[in-house]
Amino acid sequence: MVKEIENSIRTGYRDGHWYSYPSLEGGTKTIAYGHKLKEKENFSKGLTENEAVELLRKDLQTSLAKVERVWYGRELSTEYLRLLTVLEFNTGTVSPNRWPKLATALSIGCEDSIRGEIVTGYRTKKGVIKLQQRANTIANKIL
Repeated sequence: MVKEIENSIRTGYRDGHWYSYPSLEGGTKTIAYGHKLKEKENFSKGLTENEAVELLRKDLQTSLAKVERVWYGRELSTEYLRLLTVLEFNTGTVSPNRWPKLATALSIGCEDSIRGEIVTGYRTKKGVIKLQQRANTIANKIL
């Protein structure tokens, strides 16, 4: 499911391999399905599709582990865990303290509020670009 959302236009894919490209949000370059390049990673020869999918799987496992640690002790459905994992992957954090309205919406199961709270964005020189379509896709596939 994340493959369909992350880089659906296949930026950086050419000649059967994935190559890094500037991130929309700025900062660290990205490769394949939203993987932020770390300091010592070198993918200058590109990644095959299988390598890209494996990298995404590892990134999502890391995100799930963070979600389980940060949200420890809270009862969350499988759908909510998946939702939080995707958000953590996209934003780098889904702490209930940073997302208090989302935490409340999840605790009472208010889907309309959840949908409203998961809209993320990124800053440009012209302002913040909201990723409403991404949020709708995530919600429609998970909730």
